Amino acid sequence: MNGNNKIENRENLRCATPVECPEDSDTRDIMVLAQRRADGAVHPVTLELIRKAQELCAATGGRLVAVCIGEKYPIESLKKAALDEILWVCSPETYYLPDYAPVVLCDCIRRTHPTAVLVGATAEGKIIAAQTAVLLGTGISADSVELYLDGKGRVVQSRPAFNGNLIADVMTVRGSPQIITIKPGVFQAADTNCGGKAIVSRIEARPYSGRIAVVNRKIQPAEDSFSKSNIIVAIGQGVRSAEDIPRFKKFAESIGAELGASRALVSKGWMPQERQIGLTGTVVSPKLLITLGISGSVQFRAGLGNIEKIIAVNTDRNAPIFQIADIIVPMDLYAVVEQLQSNFQ
Repeated sequence: MNGNNKIENRENLRCATPVECPEDSDTRDIMVLAQRRADGAVHPVTLELIRKAQELCAATGGRLVAVCIGEKYPIESLKKAALDEILWVCSPETYYLPDYAPVVLCDCIRRTHPTAVLVGATAEGKIIAAQTAVLLGTGISADSVELYLDGKGRVVQSRPAFNGNLIADVMTVRGSPQIITIKPGVFQAADTNCGGKAIVSRIEARPYSGRIAVVNRKIQPAEDSFSKSNIIVAIGQGVRSAEDIPRFKKFAESIGAELGASRALVSKGWMPQERQIGLTGTVVSPKLLITLGISGSVQFRAGLGNIEKIIAVNTDRNAPIFQIADIIVPMDLYAVVEQLQSNFQ
């Protein structure tokens, strides 16, 4: 089961069709802000957005343009990723300062006039996207979970709304381009060795004259293994007590999995925020997801990326999670875990 199938299963949760907007974009080009990690490597969300932009451009005939900021950006890592053009802004190593990167991105947008700009919803990306939208006087759609084209070839964004109780299809009514942020992990990554021959346009950036000075840089520890795990066990409201959490953690470890949770358990303080899956948590894309006692609200499903197989355990036969699961187990989660543990011993 892939991410697209999950979006299709949300059709009954969608609100009204997108509002008509004027044809005020000069092209069908898609632009991606190529972010990088603190260690200088290409951020995984960059390749994920490039993959989705490739699909959109293939359907519209538009060009795919990536914007890289910084003299030391690893351009070679993107050259073969089937891009049409790379705008390399050779700025000093200011990284993504909030009073500099949006201005630079606006310069690139005015240069190419894309119909949409995709930005990874990292801490930096959210700031850049919001300020870019303000500077251009256009709209922004945050934390989209899917992008598709309407009948006129315009990009429509699907995103959770009303605290995750429905999926809304939205489109910028006035202004261009559409600024769209997408959480890491929603889409599959692009192939960086497919023989692409992108044109690299080196741009001398305007000098930085802001009020922020970089006094020190510190490389953060490696990403938590949770979001990158191939197997994840997710627990929800079916868990009866905080004292039972170690039991499920032990089960997850016995099958080589990481333990995650729905918002309900995080709100109770039983599980840490960084282990939350969903709209206000992390997007995960394991090969196998086992949900235990999770109903499968829209808020939770917003955190499901490209998952190959879902096994859902719940006593409620009408639980929404069963609509997207590959294997459904309508049983008590404690009984199922006990039986599985005995098989692994």
